[in-house]
Amino acid sequence: MNWRILVIDDEQNIRSAFIALLSPPKQSWQALGNKLFEVPDIWEETPLDVITSSQGQEGLQLVETACDQDHPFFLIFIDMRMPPGWDGLKTAQEILKIDPDVNIVLITAYADNKPDSFAEELGVADKLFYIKKPFEPAEIKYFVSGLVAAGKREHDLKQTLCEQDDLVESLSSRQQDTLKRCDLVEKVNLQLQQTNQYLESLASIDELTGIYNRRYLLEQMQKEWARSRRYQYPIALILFDVDHFKLFNDHYGHQTGDQVLRLMAQTSQSILRDSDIMGRYGGEEFLIMLPETSVFNAALVAEKIRALVEKLEFTQEGDKLRIAVSLGVAGRKKETRETMESVIQRVDQAMYQAKHAGRNQVYICRQKSPSNLAN
Repeated sequence: MNWRILVIDDEQNIRSAFIALLSPPKQSWQALGNKLFEVPDIWEETPLDVITSSQGQEGLQLVETACDQDHPFFLIFIDMRMPPGWDGLKTAQEILKIDPDVNIVLITAYADNKPDSFAEELGVADKLFYIKKPFEPAEIKYFVSGLVAAGKREHDLKQTLCEQDDLVESLSSRQQDTLKRCDLVEKVNLQLQQTNQYLESLASIDELTGIYNRRYLLEQMQKEWARSRRYQYPIALILFDVDHFKLFNDHYGHQTGDQVLRLMAQTSQSILRDSDIMGRYGGEEFLIMLPETSVFNAALVAEKIRALVEKLEFTQEGDKLRIAVSLGVAGRKKETRETMESVIQRVDQAMYQAKHAGRNQVYICRQKSPSNLAN
């Protein structure tokens, strides 16, 4: 089966980038690089047919033609802003009128676009995804390979249903017919459940670290933030990253850098409560939300993380390696109405204050100014 992908974006460099990302490597060193950095090779068993368009109206015509030829697109990437034509939301609305089963990914570089509002306006949720620019090439490959794998499972399930229906019709006994169908329904339901779980994981989990990705992290944080304001309880944030990670990554390689990030996620999660929310905020940055927690108690949690990381040791290329982190802490008292975005800005400032002060330490950002934990 040939999986067709449409990219609608008014920037030529973005369209070319998608073609390059989703086309098979032309040089052997590219294929080798994919294996070394564990980037999925989505071309070995699944040929992808990537088509591009610069405007929403033109993309809609391509979708109409594809449906008329009974060869619809499986996945469509749509940029949110494409002057002077339709924007991404209008384009998606028109496409869904023609093909309501297509998977749509909205791409934007603007923070004012809200994924929840897109789902409400378009009237879909399970086939609508959201990616923010700038994106990592590996992120797109992981996403497409996962979605294609889920699509193949769904296609195989439909084939299984057709084959089982033919078999059941050939049976002479009504009792055998009933038993076969019950067994089939049970198997299909199990496979559908597994497919849905896989898609949910794909949409919410960071492939490298196994914790929440940025999009899902912020969604869960926003819900918890709303609850904290409604029920008037304090809430705190911890933001941290690995000190000198770029130098470390450049010297020992990306695979070792990936190992460090996975170790960071595991170590931090080991001391968190079930109610705490943690995710990969970007690159080597991790963000934690602590409900019903004061800034002082959040700083104690941050110090535990710092101390645990400082004790970690592993060997690479014969060298004994140690890592350290700089952490920022900020929060909102239960009686204040400060927004989550404002507290994120303050916790980011606190983390950079920790770095400027010498790294491997915790800084608390109060309403007025950041201060070192030792103070």
